[in-house]
Amino acid sequence: NITGIHIERAGTQRFADDATKGFKTDMREEDLRNLTETLLHSDLMVSFQSTINLELAIFGKPSIGITFPGDHSWFYRLIHNPLMIEAGILRLAHSHEELRALINSELTSQNRDERSYQRIIQELVYFTDGQSHKRVCEFIATLLS
Repeated sequence: NITGIHIERAGTQRFADDATKGFKTDMREEDLRNLTETLLHSDLMVSFQSTINLELAIFGKPSIGITFPGDHSWFYRLIHNPLMIEAGILRLAHSHEELRALINSELTSQNRDERSYQRIIQELVYFTDGQSHKRVCEFIATLLS
């Protein structure tokens, strides 16, 4: 244990089966609640090839993406990542040394640009009212009727 550091893997991981291709994480309601609380109370998130950095941005908090071992930087050229990198919300660590430096930099930084977070959320997260599950259910109901 390291004071001030919390490491966890949310949900239950499972590997490819007939229903899924590749790695999948199943999240129960308590896992989702725990994840929300974790994001809310985190100062910073370090992740590896995950969309969690977008969820963390909703809370106005920075994230660091790990591109090592090997070169996994290709993932961060996909979907939402380039916009977040450009805005300075997501930073990439290409080595252990760079990860350490980025963590220290982010934890001591007082220069977070709230407008960057707001712009990214506005551009990438269509709804922010917490009611998307209701819209999905209503849409499915219209398809079934």
